[in-house]
Amino acid sequence: MTDKPWFKNYETGVPPKINIPEVSLFQFLSDAAAKYPDQAAIIFFGKVITYRELEEMTDRLGNALQSMGVRPGDRVSLM
Repeated sequence: MTDKPWFKNYETGVPPKINIPEVSLFQFLSDAAAKYPDQAAIIFFGKVITYRELEEMTDRLGNALQSMGVRPGDRVSLM
């Protein structure tokens, strides 16, 4: 696994492989937001979004999709 060329760009202490629990993405984010609300979830071009902010954003998106009639099992494409 260490033969992947991008591993050399990982910051010190970042492992090349992690064990991901078998839970839904929703539950994974909810757990992270409860445990690390003020920690960075996303850093993109210098913009930092915390787990709390990310959970709030995804909740708003989910509510908006529901208000448009999207139901469980429907397929949605985001761009």
